[in-house]
Amino acid sequence: MVTPVVARKDAGPLGARDRDLQLARRADWRFLLPDPRLRRVAYLGPGKDSLIEALGRLSEALTVLPLREGGESLAVVSKGFDLLVVQCCGGASVRAVISGLRRGGHLYWELPSQRFPGQPRRQASWLHKLGFTDVQRFWHRPDFEQCKEIIPLNSSSVRFVASRLGEGTLGRVTAAASGLMTAFGLFPWFVSSQSILARRS
Repeated sequence: MVTPVVARKDAGPLGARDRDLQLARRADWRFLLPDPRLRRVAYLGPGKDSLIEALGRLSEALTVLPLREGGESLAVVSKGFDLLVVQCCGGASVRAVISGLRRGGHLYWELPSQRFPGQPRRQASWLHKLGFTDVQRFWHRPDFEQCKEIIPLNSSSVRFVASRLGEGTLGRVTAAASGLMTAFGLFPWFVSSQSILARRS
């Protein structure tokens, strides 16, 4: 199922109400969770875009986990987080903070760009090996900040999205190429702005 996000309006400076709405949309992925209410949340990442602001507004309690200068995380002292939100961090940083996530808690991991094709798939597989269950990958189209749709990266959803790309000559070529990549299971390897959602067992 493709999760649509209400389109934003570019109407100049945002008022407080518009900003609240924009921040709520930035965290629309929370509706992929069994309970979309953000309770005890830990954030690990650079905090450079609106995600951390959205978490601050929408979470009952937000803890920002410290990063070393090289981008590595420090060990987590606090325990019992319901949700761990990770942004732009590697597996070593995630491994260092997993112990803070309660059993049954969820990990939401944003992977905005791919240095190597298939990296999100490998990271999802790695989470399985660490004992996470219900590991799913999503494409935030076109990106996290301007997201219009959250698309599960399974074959049926990708085929549906690829079939809608066929407007105009370029669109038809894109749709044909996407359909071919989907048929061979390659489409999820090349889209950017992917996220992983997983539950700690």
